[in-house]
Amino acid sequence: LPEQATNHGMRPLALKAAQALFASTYELADYLAIHQLAGDKWPTIQPQLLQKLQESWSVTHKIDIYLHENMTAKAMQALDRENFVTEHDLLRVIKATKETHPDWSIRKCKQQAEQIMDAGQSGSYDTAVYRLGIARDIYIQHKRQQEWQTYQISLLDKHHRKNKLVTMLRNINI
Repeated sequence: LPEQATNHGMRPLALKAAQALFASTYELADYLAIHQLAGDKWPTIQPQLLQKLQESWSVTHKIDIYLHENMTAKAMQALDRENFVTEHDLLRVIKATKETHPDWSIRKCKQQAEQIMDAGQSGSYDTAVYRLGIARDIYIQHKRQQEWQTYQISLLDKHHRKNKLVTMLRNINI
């Protein structure tokens, strides 16, 4: 409907239809369509859309829009509120925040990895080690190698009986 209304020169109707569509999908494409249709009304409409976005059950849609708007703190909050987070969403937010919020990024990587390791999920150790590798890279990026090494040693001590994991942890070197 927004596209048809636009094609017939009915811009106000197109804008209302686009807003209604966004309220049902919360997708970035619909958000961007509203931005394009809103013109000089965008500063008034955008806060309303962001408020509506809070109603979305989809953390992915929230992250799409928050990262598009460079609202990294909101993207981090969206992830923090979820029990289950996809690898894709987690990595997108970590990539966007690792320079400005390294502690949050490191904490998220460590939390995800520790859940796997503490549960002894040997089939997922590679995922845990991958996430720890990201944390290590962030430590290095911020010249905090000693913190990484201390953490790595604590993991080796804690999981010393898990031979497969210990081997993998030793291979995450600086």
